[in-house]
Amino acid sequence: AIKRLSKRIGEINKSIKVAALLSFGVIVMLLSLSEFTA
Repeated sequence: AIKRLSKRIGEINKSIKVAALLSFGVIVMLLSLSEFTA
């Protein structure tokens, strides 16, 4: 059960990292867009 739980936590951590990377990319894109329009 503990192994399965740690596997689940690893998957959650992976998805959190992916979401953080995606949101970071979106923020960078928005910043560069505002730089162009300014």
